[in-house]
Amino acid sequence: MIGSSSAGLDVLLDRFGLTDKPYAGGTVRFATAIKGLCQTFVDTFATGDVRYRVTFDNSLSAGTNVKEKVVRLGTDPILDDTLTPREVGRVMCGLAAHETGHIRDRGLIEATPEAYRESPLRPEARTLSNVLDDVLSEKEYVKEYPGYRNIFQPTLEYVAKADGEVVPTAKNPMQVMVAAIRYDSFVTWDASLEADRRWWQKWGEQYTGDTSVQTHLAGIKAGLERLKLNKGRGKPQPESGKG
Repeated sequence: MIGSSSAGLDVLLDRFGLTDKPYAGGTVRFATAIKGLCQTFVDTFATGDVRYRVTFDNSLSAGTNVKEKVVRLGTDPILDDTLTPREVGRVMCGLAAHETGHIRDRGLIEATPEAYRESPLRPEARTLSNVLDDVLSEKEYVKEYPGYRNIFQPTLEYVAKADGEVVPTAKNPMQVMVAAIRYDSFVTWDASLEADRRWWQKWGEQYTGDTSVQTHLAGIKAGLERLKLNKGRGKPQPESGKG
């Protein structure tokens, strides 16, 4: 069961008629209610005077197009009949809250391709950059809105468990990194990976302490060195958290 993330959010879910009972009105009306809920979240928490439009997209879990001023949210949770309407609301609000962080452009995602333009490690560098930016974005959100400090947990839990039990393996060091930083509480860990798990968690804390490009690129460099150290146990495969 996807638990409550905040009392304030539960009040909002009540306003949109999202309870633990089946939604009265059918799938279309349910999807419309969820879209309205997410639009409310984006309107409330995104900064700036320009409104971002929320749309649904089956091809990805979440994404923000700053140029088009669009936040795209995946429909998997809406169509998941194992979730109650209230649980769907919790998961989708976490996605929407996460995407508001990407609206606050810090220039970090753009700096990485530039720094690694000619590097064969560009895919790995981009994945490390995305994860660091995700963590930093959510940290800033929680700092600004402490009443919603647990809003991302239902979403992370849902994403982590969407494809069944996740067991990180030494053959995929990038998967270990993502699991340790984004989904630690929701995956099954092998004791042999404990040192890597702790290293990546410390890495995630160390390089999301400020919003400078210098810190961000230093984190990517350190992460790439760690992946290089582990490459004897398996070639790193680019793999990012959803959203």
